Amino acid sequence: MVFTYTARQDKNYEEGDLAAFTVSAPTGYTNLTDTVGALGYKFGYGSDWSDIIDSGFPGEGFNRTDMDGYIQFYCTGDVVDAVDWYPWDNRLEMDCDMGAGASGGPMATPEGQIVGANSHVETDDNDIRINDNLYSSDHGDQAVAVIKAINANN
Repeated sequence: MVFTYTARQDKNYEEGDLAAFTVSAPTGYTNLTDTVGALGYKFGYGSDWSDIIDSGFPGEGFNRTDMDGYIQFYCTGDVVDAVDWYPWDNRLEMDCDMGAGASGGPMATPEGQIVGANSHVETDDNDIRINDNLYSSDHGDQAVAVIKAINANN
């Protein structure tokens, strides 16, 4: 059985661009986590993180030509509140040149705790990327609600 719960579907990046799912193993099989592994999560702890590892399989990047969607890339560094002066926008921002195709990849602590997920980049009016920032929605209250909803249905 697969149960999917999505917090938002309207591309409102400030309030939540995330989804979660569970996979139940058929009788006689081991569960997916025991077979392939999994990261944990640390949601609801703010937008500023140090030493984050961000990974994905980008098909394009900011000022790069070596990304083809088949090779995993990663960035490391700090994550900050994207708009520190605006309290209703707690998106996470990281200097990372990965682009399309990296969406959904984890922003994780060195201990393997997911704090965000690659969601979007900043573009101009012509939909041209204008910098190397990569963003995640705030994984605060809404992310906690998604995890609670998933766990309540299992």
